[in-house]
Amino acid sequence: MAPPTSQMRRMEKYIFSAKAVAAHFTFTNGHPNFGDDFTLTYHSEAPGDVRKDTGSRTGPEISFSNSSVHISCAKGDGVYTTIVRAALQNLSVNDVLTADSIECGLMTVYREEWYPDPARPRRARAIPLPAVVQNLKIHGVPFRIGQELRLPEHFHYDDSRRDRYLNGEGQEIEPVGVSAAPGRSVATAGGDVAVSADTRRITIPKFGIVDLADWMWQPPETRTPARTAQCVQMIRLELKNPGSGGGSTVSGNGTPFGS
Repeated sequence: MAPPTSQMRRMEKYIFSAKAVAAHFTFTNGHPNFGDDFTLTYHSEAPGDVRKDTGSRTGPEISFSNSSVHISCAKGDGVYTTIVRAALQNLSVNDVLTADSIECGLMTVYREEWYPDPARPRRARAIPLPAVVQNLKIHGVPFRIGQELRLPEHFHYDDSRRDRYLNGEGQEIEPVGVSAAPGRSVATAGGDVAVSADTRRITIPKFGIVDLADWMWQPPETRTPARTAQCVQMIRLELKNPGSGGGSTVSGNGTPFGS
């Protein structure tokens, strides 16, 4: 008699994988690109806790007074947990976009008990942690979470609801990307700003496009479990000239391996 499927499929190891980026930018106007010094990555079978104070940046175009990245990977009782965070303080993008603080986080969990179930993806469950956006302004006009800026409900899960999801309750949540559907117009000192229907894409005259809290698969072209992570980028800048980049970005995944 053939052994039960649950006995045939045994998890042998787990790979933690995460990345935190405080800020990065690729310039088109000749200024040196930046990003590597503000980035932290982790890829290992072993749990670990790594953090880095990635410091400040003073122009051109983009400045901030401090930044930090943190990745924590833990294993206990057959549960593999990754928490990744990135933060910026006193951000200014050409004095058009300013914020006192922008922080984002992502949490992933995988449980060994899921491995024998062929219906479950071979990747960790992931969900964004509550975001921090303090005193974000565009041309002096505020964009506040819960008011001018509305994030997907998953960013607002309380501890109990998040724990239930990461314990396996319900279907796996798909990332909610930024919408380009038109919404309202907001008058500012720099002209009328176009805000998308989901409030997370802001088009600024003579400046560019700012996407907020973009939550996506990474890489976007594949859902193959061993090659797929979830990523949250709290601020994405498409400015054409001087270039493109973003800040407070986290991504995480975990992949089980076995017979």
